[in-house]
Amino acid sequence: MPFKAALFDMDGLLLDTERVAQASFIDATRAFDISDDAAEEMFMQLVGHSWAENIRQMVGFLPSRDTESFRKIWNDSFQTRIEAHVPLRPHVPEVIAQLASSGLTMAVVTSTKTMQARSQLDRAGLLSAFVTVIGGDAVAAHKPDPAPYLAGSKAVGCAPDHCAAFEDSDPGVHAATSAGCTVWQVPDLRDNTRPLPDLGQGIADTLLDAVRNAGLIG
Repeated sequence: MPFKAALFDMDGLLLDTERVAQASFIDATRAFDISDDAAEEMFMQLVGHSWAENIRQMVGFLPSRDTESFRKIWNDSFQTRIEAHVPLRPHVPEVIAQLASSGLTMAVVTSTKTMQARSQLDRAGLLSAFVTVIGGDAVAAHKPDPAPYLAGSKAVGCAPDHCAAFEDSDPGVHAATSAGCTVWQVPDLRDNTRPLPDLGQGIADTLLDAVRNAGLIG
């Protein structure tokens, strides 16, 4: 089936922000006397989830259970790093430029809040390629719930089964497949001892490989 639109996750797929978030997370946990190894292990469990879900999971991890202080330290550290530089994942500029020039309708579906996501994409030079950005604050439920991708397909004006979706995280793959999209996963930061979900998604090493496998570019 020829695809009418493409839906893209942002963090870990378009932008190399998961590593920025990880470094900022470790910074924040040091203020709570948590070891870097324990912090890294915990961070891997948070990848792909919303801020609200991440903070909920942190309640049992922080010795003081002071999630508000932790959230502020983590967010401030992340913002300082990301304001200095918005890193991109491999091949992203050329892939998005080629898809845009082909006339393919594209949108971003992310757990990051919409204004923050738009700002990061703009600073990375990518925002103009997308017809819309569906942020985590624009939907009632977050990945792995299908709501974000259902909103994304509605925003691009076609049924989910006419959308190719591209994700790095397991929660994102669950969300996109549950919505009815055809999905390609480009794994980024993850626990290598945990197998990838078996949901019928394609697997690729880079976004370039994924969009080629989807037949979107030659």
